Amino acid sequence: MIKQIAISPSYSNKIVFTDYYPNRKQFFSLFIHYYEDTPIVYETLGEIMELILNFMKDNLLLDKIKLQNFMNDLNWISAGKLRNLPLYNQGLSLALLIIDDNKIKAVRYGRMLMGKISEKNIQPIGPEWDNFSIKSLDRLALLGLQSEDNYPEFFEIELTNNEKFVILESDSEVAFRESITSGKQFKPKREIYQILECHRKENRKKILGII
Repeated sequence: MIKQIAISPSYSNKIVFTDYYPNRKQFFSLFIHYYEDTPIVYETLGEIMELILNFMKDNLLLDKIKLQNFMNDLNWISAGKLRNLPLYNQGLSLALLIIDDNKIKAVRYGRMLMGKISEKNIQPIGPEWDNFSIKSLDRLALLGLQSEDNYPEFFEIELTNNEKFVILESDSEVAFRESITSGKQFKPKREIYQILECHRKENRKKILGII
């Protein structure tokens, strides 16, 4: 059983939504982020969130192809909405996690980083973390950046009792990595992140932390 132990608050141009409840085995978390601090885009983020939540109501047990097709459609919708706004950075970063028992299904776009943590070791899932913040715009695979079919990579992740899963915005990567190697508490000011921990033993304490 995977438990949510930490999740960041939401800031302007960043949406963090989770339907987590301590006594339920299955839940999902959604992260949407626009890189620039531009209030004009916030309504668009909310519209995209609503589309995803409506989809998830009927598809929590969805398969890989159905999820990828939906995300491809969402890429076209996002491109259409963002193209009409006076913005420099047209694409969105997005991640969707579907958690069931001790397994995670995940899709990601843009500046979202994922990884496993075991003691002081970090194992990236998907793109490598090193030098990620200096990637060129055309290599970020931002949602809605290009009006073309964009089927995301689909990740299936399983945690053991000594592993944690983290998803975070790339701007917080350096601070997070330093907190792991030094053992200090991770305290970002504006970044978005979530940490999940596996609890397979029924007598383990259930943990829910809001930071």
